[in-house]
Amino acid sequence: MDRNSLDTARLLPESGRLSIDSIAPPQDDNETVKTTSIWSEADRQDPERPVRAKYLILLTCGTFGLQNVWSLLLANGTPYLLSLGFSRSTTALIWMAGPLTGTFIQPFIGAISDQSTSKWGKRKPFIVVGIIGAVVSMLSMAIMKLAATKIYLSFGREYVSAHGMGNIARTLVIFWVGVLNLSLQPIQVGLRALVVDGCPSQQQSQASAWAGRFTGLGGIATYILDDFLIRRYQDNSFEVLCIITSISLILTNIPCLLFTSERRASLHMDVDQTFRPKALGRRLLRTARRMPDNILNICNVQFASWLGWFPFLYYNTTYISALGEQNMRVEQNHPNSSGVQAYLLFAIVAFFCSVVLPLIKPSAITHSSAKTSSLLIDSTRYSFRPSLTHLWLLSQILFAVCMFSTIFINDTAGGIFMVASAGVSWSLTQWVPLAMMSGEIASMREAARSEEVGDGEDETGTLMSIFNVAISAPQILAGALCSGLFWVIGESDPVDTLGWALRMGGLAAVVSALLMLGLKR
Repeated sequence: MDRNSLDTARLLPESGRLSIDSIAPPQDDNETVKTTSIWSEADRQDPERPVRAKYLILLTCGTFGLQNVWSLLLANGTPYLLSLGFSRSTTALIWMAGPLTGTFIQPFIGAISDQSTSKWGKRKPFIVVGIIGAVVSMLSMAIMKLAATKIYLSFGREYVSAHGMGNIARTLVIFWVGVLNLSLQPIQVGLRALVVDGCPSQQQSQASAWAGRFTGLGGIATYILDDFLIRRYQDNSFEVLCIITSISLILTNIPCLLFTSERRASLHMDVDQTFRPKALGRRLLRTARRMPDNILNICNVQFASWLGWFPFLYYNTTYISALGEQNMRVEQNHPNSSGVQAYLLFAIVAFFCSVVLPLIKPSAITHSSAKTSSLLIDSTRYSFRPSLTHLWLLSQILFAVCMFSTIFINDTAGGIFMVASAGVSWSLTQWVPLAMMSGEIASMREAARSEEVGDGEDETGTLMSIFNVAISAPQILAGALCSGLFWVIGESDPVDTLGWALRMGGLAAVVSALLMLGLKR
């Protein structure tokens, strides 16, 4: 590789950020560059050869089951907690368990998996452990209300009051919500890292598109089933859906675990393994400080974007239900069909866009050179196709418009249309940032290999975990803001209260769009 082409994947030395040199094994000035890769030689015959569409499907099908779980929490989680006696401000704090584990736990899981030398693979053992924890926690949540009622009616009333038993049940539900969110972290980082490891850089956008399609299908399947269960089982729909979702999570990940090959780390790695918390923390900080500007810019925009998505994802079903209740002047603690139908349309629109939009084959983000620090590129010099970042910018503008439209919405039909329209932005949010991030990591790995220094230190899981921090950390802030908003405004008028939460998300989307415009300049 000549020096000019290498500069497309390297930053200026004075920037202090991660470059191709920094992911290679360290060397002394008088030593010959080592060519030992962390991958076994059997796995390096042609690591960057294109893979078939069937293989991409096997790599990404696990996201279907993962999305089933997230859809369960997003569409039914808040109404289920409200039915147990939690206030809306308390539910906002409970849902911070997901962002907290994603921010503080997933990076350590990613760093540990990068250094794993298990004969079962680097990512798959973590995925299996996560699936087991998620299934146990969902099944426990499914039986919690029934078990608490049975225990109280059988012999509990002699020792504890009904209110006390309710507090015990609510405490256990909070515990299992925390376990579920903790278990989802290794599944999420493992599936993402498998895609980066298993595909060359030129197919990362294609793989991310397939992951987005499975995400959309997972949401559609959950909401169709949810709508059916609400009509059939009424107040027990959440419990039945927990059982079905557990089965789906297992079945959809089996093909990925059994029929995809995974690069296993060599037992003779040049990089020292560090599994102590302090050592892992130093490794994470070192990687974060040396991240290329491309990746840092993606994470910054992603942070602002997800500050806006949190209130929408967790409260749009409750908002639509509140609109219906306001019109009908009735109080209900479980989600009515209009809220679930809105989420179903949202998922259908998102899936349709995830199929159609990749067909335009937008130009991918290019690497920053020493003279360019812009995230957005002027693709019109080379083609008339929009770039991935242009699509991302348009998605943020559309999302902001949808959120601010709640000022004028006063009926269920308008609310459903707003939620469905946001599906366009959601499909791009699920596809574009992940495709850009995966492509950057894969290109760094290929550039290191082209310099004949091997793959160097594997930081795929670590970088993908940092990418997830840019998704999780803003949700902590958004959850706290929503909880404070509900406390200040009060809960007497849920339509007005939830509407302000959604508008707050629209403001964050505007900030995200401005960040991209500033980067373009």
